[in-house]
Amino acid sequence: MADLATSVLARLKNKAAESGRSYQLCLQALLSVRIFAPFGKIKICRKSCP
Repeated sequence: MADLATSVLARLKNKAAESGRSYQLCLQALLSVRIFAPFGKIKICRKSCP
């Protein structure tokens, strides 16, 4: 499991260097997507929300 985490972080650092963005910004974006992606799959009634 540690090898997988190390690999993901290394790829993230490479992507950050390629894009010119900071590593921290790329890490935050990755975590945001991973945390909030399941909420996009939930069907919610939109009648109460315009």
